Amino acid sequence: MAMQASSSLGIVLLLLAGFILRSSKAFPLSTPLYDTSFLNRSSFPAGFIFGTASASYQVLLKKVVEDQAYGIPTLTNIQRPLLYTKTKYDDPLIYITENGIDQLNDPKLTLEEALFDTSRVDYHFRHLYYLQKAIKDGVKVKGYFVWSLLDNFEWVSGYTVRFGINYVDYKNEQKRYPKLSAHWFKNFLKKY
Repeated sequence: MAMQASSSLGIVLLLLAGFILRSSKAFPLSTPLYDTSFLNRSSFPAGFIFGTASASYQVLLKKVVEDQAYGIPTLTNIQRPLLYTKTKYDDPLIYITENGIDQLNDPKLTLEEALFDTSRVDYHFRHLYYLQKAIKDGVKVKGYFVWSLLDNFEWVSGYTVRFGINYVDYKNEQKRYPKLSAHWFKNFLKKY
């Protein structure tokens, strides 16, 4: 765990990766998860930075809670660690420099099936929803970077998982294909 902070700039770099969100009473479940008219770039303050990440310093903030509906340990939404950071570290500027979710690299899936990554769209939509709430609660978040732009080799997992919003065909000259999440994120960014 490494944290970089500047007293003059008050910057804290965060990696909030691997969060698994379950439904929450505070989340508007009636809203279609891909509806960028509800949540989009214009929902955030002017000057807010979005992008995809390739590397960063890491601060893992995990708080395991019991999911009442399934009895499965899950992690809390992104709003809670952001509010904690605001309080604990004297209201710093925060950039979320890597945030994403992996999916099993299943060789049995067709290309079309592999590109249909609805869980990743759901993951980012929910994180951005709670990120927006944290900002409204006064947390000074200035950027959010999706992990990752492309499927890649992960040091711990090798090629057994995929993190990218773009599919990389490892068997056919590394050809790249945008996944559903890439299309969703593009639409999200267009609505400014």
